[in-house]
Amino acid sequence: TNHSSQFFQADKRIQKQTQSTNKMNMNFFGATLLLLLAPSLTEGSKRGKEMDVKTTFTAPHEIHQYEQTKFYDEPKWECRFAALGSTHLRGSDSSTATGGTTCMACRNPGGKYDNALIVEVKAMYKRANWNEKDEANNKPRKHCIFPGRGEFWTCFDSNLVIEPDSDWLGSLKDKPIYDAEGLPLAEGADPDDGVCYPGSLAGDIDDNGATQPDGSQFGDEWS
Repeated sequence: TNHSSQFFQADKRIQKQTQSTNKMNMNFFGATLLLLLAPSLTEGSKRGKEMDVKTTFTAPHEIHQYEQTKFYDEPKWECRFAALGSTHLRGSDSSTATGGTTCMACRNPGGKYDNALIVEVKAMYKRANWNEKDEANNKPRKHCIFPGRGEFWTCFDSNLVIEPDSDWLGSLKDKPIYDAEGLPLAEGADPDDGVCYPGSLAGDIDDNGATQPDGSQFGDEWS
């Protein structure tokens, strides 16, 4: 009986030591896991705050389907590739544009009083008959992109274009329908003679407070 009692007590001591060791191991595992997760949690929280603060901007003018975009005066434009909908928009290197839809964002890099650049958009949804390509009646639309007034986005995977805010123009149009003095073309004039509203006049129009997804919200400002 004495031997049985000693064995029982020894067994209880072993059980307590085992429980204590298991508890220490669990505490060590938990502490190690927290240390490993801490950078990820911190980075995730930081990224969330950055997304909340930096990725907001005012609404563009239009987003719509396109068939073809044609840029006039190509050497005057400044363009970059970006991933729309990704967690980070990068600069001119398309390899850093991760996730989302691949797009090309182009801006007019001119000075405040320089003239607008023109991009022409062909869009099937503008056709009177979807299956009929009739550019005589459904002419491609030309858009005027002014310096410092946002980018024109062409997205490849989704076949969508994003036109920059044009609210700042007020009653004026972002179309080449003016003469050199900034007056609407005279009735009967050839539409092909139209130009964008002159930069010498557009430069004096007040900013309307619009913000553009130009990359600066993501730490990738134009160089």
